[in-house]
Amino acid sequence: MEKVNSLVIIFLLLSTRLSAQEYKNTDNKSTTTYTEFNIEVGIDQSLLKNDTIINQRFATSPYILFQYENYYTDRLRLNLMLVPVAIHTTKDETQLFKERCFQPEFGISGSYMIFNNLWFTAGAGYAYRLSKQYRRGANTWTETEFKQPGAFVYGSIDYWIRPSLGLKVTSVFNKEGYTFRMGVFVNFESIKRKMTISN
Repeated sequence: MEKVNSLVIIFLLLSTRLSAQEYKNTDNKSTTTYTEFNIEVGIDQSLLKNDTIINQRFATSPYILFQYENYYTDRLRLNLMLVPVAIHTTKDETQLFKERCFQPEFGISGSYMIFNNLWFTAGAGYAYRLSKQYRRGANTWTETEFKQPGAFVYGSIDYWIRPSLGLKVTSVFNKEGYTFRMGVFVNFESIKRKMTISN
């Protein structure tokens, strides 16, 4: 079902033709010196493999992500990504047994604009686990031993539907399993401007 949701979102992104992101050039040369800071929020669907759960299923958690983007040209950019505390949750097929972990994640990636402000991103990062818990049924969450997940790779498709607003679908892969994120990202400057105007 999660793969179907991702395909539906990508199809909607491809079929939507709204205003494109605008870039600022500091001179008449072809290169840009444009940087952005974006805040992304959405849902995280994770499947973490281990020896205790035979048939795992995806479970959902919210997430918030910060991204710094440096545009080298109108079609090429470098990104720095940070999730202050990622919450990854997984469950068994009965949905009675659940596990979740808490970990900061950071990464670096490159992006290329395919067409009409539709961007493809690929990169790598590192996660440092803080804790891992499990729960059976309605019992309380209990701490359990864990291993560090370490490095991961990720890719995403994002589309600016307005100059300060966009949608993103991301896939993350590491030695433990998979994570799919679907979210909305907003330019920090637009948030700051709105807060200034409201005050």
